[in-house]
Amino acid sequence: MARGNFALFLTGEGLGAMFASDSLRPHKEGEMRTVQSEQCIAEGWEGKLAGASLMSKASRVITLTLLTIWGARLAVPLPFTPVPFTLQTLFVLLSGAWLGKELGAFSQVIYLVLGSAGFPVWAAGAGGISRLWGPTGGYLIAFPIAAWMVGLILEGDDGPVRTRIWPALVAGLVIIYALGLFQLSLWLDCGAKKAWALGAMPFLPGDLVKAGIVGFLWRRWNPSLPSRAGDSVQ
Repeated sequence: MARGNFALFLTGEGLGAMFASDSLRPHKEGEMRTVQSEQCIAEGWEGKLAGASLMSKASRVITLTLLTIWGARLAVPLPFTPVPFTLQTLFVLLSGAWLGKELGAFSQVIYLVLGSAGFPVWAAGAGGISRLWGPTGGYLIAFPIAAWMVGLILEGDDGPVRTRIWPALVAGLVIIYALGLFQLSLWLDCGAKKAWALGAMPFLPGDLVKAGIVGFLWRRWNPSLPSRAGDSVQ
């Protein structure tokens, strides 16, 4: 290297050129590829719904609303609690995971509006707004909030997309149980312990199984999502 060129190199211009050159890029490319791949996958997953036509979005919303109604029709009354066993939780969580936060919540709002208007969509074919003020009303009111939360966490950017499904589903269940048990305790005029025994203990194992089913389905829909921050997409 000539003396003049060496001096130019030491002034910083040469160093800047070196750091901008391709010689140092491979060290960063692996990291960048992982981040970019994950962003592309996340955008692709969310883009499937964002790019869908209005008719397609409407049909998905209606599908989840109808599934929630069907889940309520399969209610199994339990003699020791006013809360029946249903499949509704499965479809509430599924609506947030499949439709995203806005449309997922909207599908559940439609369900509540239909029931409040008197259509026989509540558990055991009941209808009427009075159900929202009854002992199980808190669970129902929590449905759109839970669906919104599931979609919100899945659409976020905190950690790898694939691993967010489990915290999202747990958060949805926490919201359903929190509002459900709160209203149940007010209605029965009982403490948290009794409300938990009547409104959570009999249903929690089944709801965890339902969450597992939703998580399995969601990961089947998105098989190429990286499970760890360091994984790359093939």
